[in-house]
Amino acid sequence: MQSNKVKTGFYFIKPSDLTTSYDLSNKTIKPEILENGNGKSEEFFVSDQSSYIELLQILLHIKGQDAHFKNSATKLTMVLTCWDELTTSITPKEELGKILPLLLSFIETNWAESKIIFWSFFSGGLIKRPCAEKQIQEMGSENFGYILKSDGSKDNDITQLILEAV
Repeated sequence: MQSNKVKTGFYFIKPSDLTTSYDLSNKTIKPEILENGNGKSEEFFVSDQSSYIELLQILLHIKGQDAHFKNSATKLTMVLTCWDELTTSITPKEELGKILPLLLSFIETNWAESKIIFWSFFSGGLIKRPCAEKQIQEMGSENFGYILKSDGSKDNDITQLILEAV
């Protein structure tokens, strides 16, 4: 017997770790290289953005999602991690659109709006601080960090990520 319960998928992306390799999706090959083939060619890599989209396509395929309809069976929670490493005042969705516009477009095209959540996680600045491990042990990891929700509100209860999935 199959459950009618909506499943949730989490996708965590750390914006400060995105590669900025030469990306075929936003570059054009010079005509002289195409014509004679003996000009200096550049090495091409698949971008992080393309890899993220491909992973979502694989997951949709595994779930048997028909590409002709927006996904309303699986909730997708996009979480931008280490938000404190960014200097921005925009919402997580706006930041995703700024750094990975094709990924955002893919998500909005393939998921029903009511099934997409865009959040970010603020680690409390501990990642780059020396002696952070000791401080976390003494005070407890639950006292650091917060979630920035889609509407821009902050929530110190990071378990909201899990509760949102239920």
